[in-house]
Amino acid sequence: MSRKITASRACLALILLCAGLARGQAQTPRHPLGVYAHVSLEDAIEAYKKSGSSEGEHRWLRGLYGGLFLNNPGLAGITFGIHWDQIQVDDPDCVFLHNCKPGADENGNDWDYMEDVFAAATAAGRKVQLIITPGVDSPNWLLGRLSSCDSLFTPATLPPGKDCGKVTFSKFPEQSHADGNIMPLPWSRTYEFWWWRFLAQVNDRYRFNTTFVSISVAGPICASPEMILPTTLNNSLQLSGLAADKAWKALIKNAFPDADQDFRDSDQVFIDHWNQTIDKFVNIFKDVTLVLTPDSGDDFPEFNDDAPSHPGWLFALDCAKATDYPMSCDAKTKVIEHFLAADAKAAKATQVGGMTAASALIPGRDGIGIGGIKLLAAGTADSAPILGGAEFDHAVWDPATTQSEGCPYASGCPPPPLTVEEAAYNVFKVFFDRTEFAGDYGGRAGPEPAPMQWVDLDYGDIVYAQENPNPTLPTTVPCALSLQELIDEASWNLYTISKQAPLVAAPRLPPSCQ
Repeated sequence: MSRKITASRACLALILLCAGLARGQAQTPRHPLGVYAHVSLEDAIEAYKKSGSSEGEHRWLRGLYGGLFLNNPGLAGITFGIHWDQIQVDDPDCVFLHNCKPGADENGNDWDYMEDVFAAATAAGRKVQLIITPGVDSPNWLLGRLSSCDSLFTPATLPPGKDCGKVTFSKFPEQSHADGNIMPLPWSRTYEFWWWRFLAQVNDRYRFNTTFVSISVAGPICASPEMILPTTLNNSLQLSGLAADKAWKALIKNAFPDADQDFRDSDQVFIDHWNQTIDKFVNIFKDVTLVLTPDSGDDFPEFNDDAPSHPGWLFALDCAKATDYPMSCDAKTKVIEHFLAADAKAAKATQVGGMTAASALIPGRDGIGIGGIKLLAAGTADSAPILGGAEFDHAVWDPATTQSEGCPYASGCPPPPLTVEEAAYNVFKVFFDRTEFAGDYGGRAGPEPAPMQWVDLDYGDIVYAQENPNPTLPTTVPCALSLQELIDEASWNLYTISKQAPLVAAPRLPPSCQ
C-alpha cells in the first residue's frame, strides 16, 4: 500500500472518529436499518391506472403500501420517491391571492401523497425514507420565475443576463422518469431559496414523526438525488444539440464573468453548491439520517482529462483507477469530504443507487460506487457515524431486467437464464461482500468488515416474493431459498450486524438445510 493511500486511510479514520465523538454527545437521530421496499410515486400511480380499480387513488395507494407489509415481518419500511412538484402543487403566493388549488395549504403544498405512505407505514409499525427530487422535477410555478439561458445556444437571439436560472436539455440520464427537460441551474439563487424554504416545511411537518428515518440530500441535481448531471460522457445534449460539457462551460462563463480561468475550467461551481446544499440539510434536518448518494465517479462535467493538481485526500482511495473522468471523481470525493466533516446533529450516511451483481467491489475501479460506500462504513467505530446503504438498480422480478441486474459478468451470463432468486442472490453477494455475513452469499469477508445498514429493493420484488413462496427450480441458490427467504435472510443479517434484535428468525443456511 502506498504512503499516500495509508495517509488517506489515517485521515479517514480521524475524521470518522471525530464525527463519532461529536454525535455521541447528542441524542441519537433516527436511522434506517434492514430491507426497504423502494416505491416511486410515479410507478405507483401508473400501477393504479393499469389496475382499473374503482377505488379512489389515495385509498388504493394506501392499500398498496400497506399490502407490502402483510405477512412480511422482515420488511423494515418503504423508501418513498416523490417529485417536488407532486407536493408543492401551487405557487406559495396563492395564499395572498386567495386562489390556492383545492387540497393545497397556505404554502401551496398538498401533502396527501406523503400522508398515504406515512399512514400505511405507521399503521404497520414500519419506517419511511424520503427521496424528494427537485431539478427537472421542480414545480412549474418556480420554473416560470426563472429566466432561460437557452439563448446562449440559439443563433440570432440576444444573450441572456448572467442571472438566468434555467437551461433546457434534450437528452440526459433518467429522462424517462423526469417531469420535464428544463433544469434549474445549481447556482440559481431563486431556485435555492424556494427549495430551502420547501424543505423547512417538510421538516416542520414530519420531524417529530418517528416513522420518518431518513431523507436524501438533493439540490444541484437534474433528475435524481444521485450526483448525476447531463454530461458529454453520458451523451447528454443541450436543446440546441450542443454537447453537455460545452454547454456547461458556456453557462459557467455567463454566470461568473469575473471568475478566473481555473474556476471556469473546473467543476468547482458544482462542488460549491453541493457543499452549500449539505450545509442547508444539516441546518434543517436534525432528527433523521441525511443520505448522500454520490453514485459512481463520473456524471459531473469533464472539461479535461488531466489528473487533478490538488486532489482531496479521498481521491486516492475512491478514484485511483477512474482515469476516464478524474475531474468528475475528484469533485465528488471533495463533496463527500465536506459531508463527512459537516457538524451535523443528524446521522449521516452514503448510499449507492445503482447496485447490480456486476458492480465493482473494489474502491477506485469505477470511482466510488458500492466499494466507496463500504470504505466509509468500514472506517466507522461502533457508533457508526457514517452509515452505508445500497439500492438494487433494477427489479429482479421483471423479465426485462432480471438478467442485467443479476448477472455478475459485464459481458452477460451464458444460458440458462437466471431465475429471479439467482439474480437476487448474486446482487446480495455484492451487497454483503466484506461484511461478516459475506460467506452466506459466496462472498469474501473483511479484513475490515463493512457494517452496512440497509438495502432497497424495487417494491415489485416484494410483491413477487409474497406471491411466489416457492423458488423457481432448478436453482443454484444454496438451500433453494425463495426470494422471500432471501429477503428475510438479508434482514436478519443487517440487524445482527448492527447488534439489534432481528425482525425475523435466523435463516436456513448450510449445512442445516442439506
